[in-house]
Amino acid sequence: MTNTVNPLTVLDIRTLVGFKQITPGEITGEPVEALKRCGITAFRDIVPGKSVIRTGSMMVQGNTFYGLQAQTEKNMSAATFTLELLPRMLDLKARAIQVGFRLSQKPVVLSQVNTTMLSIPRNGTAPTRVNSVRTATEETSAYYELVISTDSQEVNATVQVYVSRQPVENLTLTMAGSHGEYPFALTVGSVFNPVKEDGFSFMVGDIYIAQLDYNSDHTVTPHLLGNLTLEPFKVASYEGDRHSNTHGEDIVTALNTLDPNNDMGVLAVKPVAQPASVTFELPDSTGKAILGVALNVVYRDSIAPENRLRYQITEGTTQLPVETITERRADVTGFTTFSKFMASPVDGGEWNAENLAFSMNLFNSPGEGR
Repeated sequence: MTNTVNPLTVLDIRTLVGFKQITPGEITGEPVEALKRCGITAFRDIVPGKSVIRTGSMMVQGNTFYGLQAQTEKNMSAATFTLELLPRMLDLKARAIQVGFRLSQKPVVLSQVNTTMLSIPRNGTAPTRVNSVRTATEETSAYYELVISTDSQEVNATVQVYVSRQPVENLTLTMAGSHGEYPFALTVGSVFNPVKEDGFSFMVGDIYIAQLDYNSDHTVTPHLLGNLTLEPFKVASYEGDRHSNTHGEDIVTALNTLDPNNDMGVLAVKPVAQPASVTFELPDSTGKAILGVALNVVYRDSIAPENRLRYQITEGTTQLPVETITERRADVTGFTTFSKFMASPVDGGEWNAENLAFSMNLFNSPGEGR
């Protein structure tokens, strides 16, 4: 029987990572920190090897995808990207994890076929390789999803791997000893030296990380997307002359410019009654089934410690209640990414051109206790 439930109504999405809105090009600084300034915090570690790390697009079999890319010349060392899913593997006891990402690859020579392109770091031992994710002699692009849960005794973790909703591999990992206290992560890529004349490239994009509740018998029911394309909303206009860009840049231009190498400043929302009002353009949804809408606010904490950032979304003609962002970093010099997900329009029905017309007001005002 076909499952017609929108997975986003069941999944607790914690992280969404798209790259279409990021300025394309080589990242010249430290990649993890550069991406954090663009609101992308999912990467724990990026080891460039002798590769060029860049944001942008890759065309595979006539289709264009966007992501974080590593380009490696012949005989140079390829790169790896590590995504942290949980701070401790033992956290799987409370809730399971479901993660998805698109991996696009250029071909390798026959002698380097089947190089494993996905692994799970382990504390004090070699990483566990996911053998179903490999290089090939032709260009490929596939959407992988993994469901990670514990067994009923909460001693081992099970990793189920899917491609296009089809199961392709099961792995079992021990959580005993120091393994349970070690962060749970995925490493995309492999340390090898391509020998093909034009080198090797791979790209990761359209990432989601979600949590799932266990069933009463401690099993977990996957809610697979099968595929995911993240389309950004561009800022169409801005109102609010009491607020300013920290670098004196045009506010609309700065909000639309997420450049790992170029700090365009941020919108400084002043503690005044006037809201900072942003109106968005409609995203490109031609020929796509829309699963939901996500709002990401990347912000630095207020210098007034009792103030909070509040926001009010207008969806089409429906104005939603004012909400307060309570998530914050202990280190007030760092940025926090807050996310809100909407699986369906507030008034029900399907997403369309009317209810995809979004605007938002931001307020900096005194807040309740933490």
